[in-house]
Amino acid sequence: MIELKQYEIKEIKLAYKMASLNPKYKDNDNLIIQILADEYNVSIDRIKRIIFRNKENGIIGSKLRTLRKKWNLTQQEVAKAIGIASSTLGGWELNKSFPRRKNLEKLLEFYGITVEEFKRQPYN
Repeated sequence: MIELKQYEIKEIKLAYKMASLNPKYKDNDNLIIQILADEYNVSIDRIKRIIFRNKENGIIGSKLRTLRKKWNLTQQEVAKAIGIASSTLGGWELNKSFPRRKNLEKLLEFYGITVEEFKRQPYN
């Protein structure tokens, strides 16, 4: 796999945003992604990860907050139960940072659901 430089990753994100606003590419994300993959000589999956990674992480924070509120719990209560700082949980919920898989599994186990169930849940 070709290693992309940080400025190239920023270029890809910007090019995607600009192209998606162009009427020529309206509702044709796959074509934009294919063009970017060809231009930077990387896989389509790599381009998708670059473009959509933060959106997925942003959904995680919203889902965690929704789940906690559904259980009528405070950040302090949940954090204490799984052995983390409440500021850490707050950071996750605000999308300032993201839980490692081990911590996400521990948190979801506390709520009694699996990672797969969590992924399928709506976040609003």
